[in-house]
Amino acid sequence: MSDCISIGRERLICAYDLFYKQLCLLTLKIRSLFAGGIPRNMVLDEAWNRTTQLSGHAGVLPVHVIAFVLAIANFLLNSFICLAFHRNRRLFNKCHLYIFFAFAFTNCLSGLFSQPTLINLFIHNNLNCPRWTIMIGSVFEIALDRVRKILTIAIALERNYAVFFPSQCYVMDHYKFAYRFCMLAVIWGTCDSLAMVAEDSFEKIRVHCVTTSSSGPYFHAYFLISSIVMGAILLVTYSLFLIKLSVMTESLSICRSDIRAQAIRENNRQ
Repeated sequence: MSDCISIGRERLICAYDLFYKQLCLLTLKIRSLFAGGIPRNMVLDEAWNRTTQLSGHAGVLPVHVIAFVLAIANFLLNSFICLAFHRNRRLFNKCHLYIFFAFAFTNCLSGLFSQPTLINLFIHNNLNCPRWTIMIGSVFEIALDRVRKILTIAIALERNYAVFFPSQCYVMDHYKFAYRFCMLAVIWGTCDSLAMVAEDSFEKIRVHCVTTSSSGPYFHAYFLISSIVMGAILLVTYSLFLIKLSVMTESLSICRSDIRAQAIRENNRQ
């Protein structure tokens, strides 16, 4: 029993040590970016390789299993949503949920293409992965992640437009709105994937197979900063939505109270 506890403690310490090294390297990357340059030899492979050679991934195996199960669930559930959209055309013609369908389809593909990366964690112990799995697990994940962020912002903007300008939103062309944002998302995601491949050639043999390691330092910093900016835009957009919605709810309750009071006064007069 004591041996099992000591082994678990060692694995936990190794996992924490890996996380701390990754965090320190990411901090150094960001500092170097704002200082005016990023050294080309600063990669996560060396620290990751040392840790995996010592203890492998057994210490964080439950996390990998949960991630794999969630990827499968993400694929299946969003597949059912896409099937529901296909079977019920009223969701498009009456409810104008084009962009929600695009979002569900993107999540479906994300759950599908993230599985090769997660399978590598078990089959290859995340070491010396086949090149095709890296391409699928990295290129498609990066592109789909960008598409998902842009579609999330598009949904927030559409909700804001419906709240602030309800009459214009009722007569707007929802299909054209969704089409333009989908094109923007696909082009942006494709450019991100090509930029990642251009900076970090797939001809090199990788030490490990996680998505974040399959990008060079410049792309890594760009993707991190752009994701933070998009998150801030989404936060501001939904904050405006919630403020407007709360104001509308309060105004509606006041109007109902006035109508009720007026009805009571009219009944008393009679």
